[in-house]
Amino acid sequence: MGGYGDDAGFAAYAAAAGYTVPAGTISAARQRGSAYIDGTYGMRFPGQPTGGIGQEREWPRTGATAFGAALASDLIPQRVIDASYE
Repeated sequence: MGGYGDDAGFAAYAAAAGYTVPAGTISAARQRGSAYIDGTYGMRFPGQPTGGIGQEREWPRTGATAFGAALASDLIPQRVIDASYE
């Protein structure tokens, strides 16, 4: 199962926020964070998953907009990635 962002991004985000992350736990934490974001906010996201019903995560999405502008169908917004790191 994949998660938003990557392990290096998670580690950098955690370090910048002053969090201490035990070795060997980043991947699992990132996956849990991504699952939480999808489960809590997935139905509120605009558009629909680009890969259809078989897509593992809610992003990337087709038909999504932000502040009146269309988002690319292969984009995962940085705000979604950052939220999954929390």
